[in-house]
Amino acid sequence: LAGAAAGGSARSASSAALAAGRLEGTASSRASSASRQPSFWRRMIGPCGEEITEPLLGNDISSPTDSKHEVHVFFDESNLRYENIPSEWANEAHTQFGVAMKHVPRIDVKGYDDRIPAILVALRQELIRFNGLRQEGVFRISANKETQQMYRTQFNLGKFQGCQREEDVMCMAALIKEWFRGLPTPILNCLNKEVIMKTGKADDPSKASTALLRKLPEPNKSIFLWLLDLLAETSRYQTENRMSIKALAIVLAPNLYTVPEDCLPLEMVSLMDAAVHTVTSCLQERSKNVLVNSPATSPRRSVTYA
Repeated sequence: LAGAAAGGSARSASSAALAAGRLEGTASSRASSASRQPSFWRRMIGPCGEEITEPLLGNDISSPTDSKHEVHVFFDESNLRYENIPSEWANEAHTQFGVAMKHVPRIDVKGYDDRIPAILVALRQELIRFNGLRQEGVFRISANKETQQMYRTQFNLGKFQGCQREEDVMCMAALIKEWFRGLPTPILNCLNKEVIMKTGKADDPSKASTALLRKLPEPNKSIFLWLLDLLAETSRYQTENRMSIKALAIVLAPNLYTVPEDCLPLEMVSLMDAAVHTVTSCLQERSKNVLVNSPATSPRRSVTYA
């Protein structure tokens, strides 16, 4: 009996100590919770309609599951650059050369069904501003390579400040050629070679060139017509610049059409010759309707580069 009593006393003492420990732990936990001082509280409606307020701890807040970041970007037509564009996108977005026509910034120009690349409009304006159409050998004579590269870099960085010197005007013409030459798919290569051959060897060039233009999809058609208008206006000053319609066609055709690689050598020569005649026919037909204030050569707006 004494042993049982002693055992009972020991168990009672142990239970009491355990209970005390639990109470102490609970008190410690409450003290710890109180010290956290939650910044957010959650309000709920209880089962009897009463309002219940309880702390909202950090581990009760889930991670966002549906979020998006919006950036409002716009193209500054006057300065040929995107504004408010994230820095990691800037280099790719401002690239003007070697990019498909549909991916470069284009603007509305009166007289054309589709928009014209902004870089071409800017180059044309600078070319005219410095009387480039009257320069001997325009579009034929090579420009200074370093200066041309400088302007090319400015365009690709969205930092073009306009033609800086009168002697740089030939760079504007050279960059127009380079832009067309650098297209991933040349502007006339959307047509099969049979169309080029037929147009180039047609007995009625006027009718053939009109038929070819009908087959050109947009924006190829509008951009090609824009170029034809600029070249037709250039040919009007051939007594000064020595650039006739045929001379301009010979210089520009290789930048507008590339002979397919699967052609045989003799076929390549014949096809390239047909391409030159095709551009000549289209240019002759277009020049009949070109006036001094044609859409391509009349300034659409006054541009000030900042």
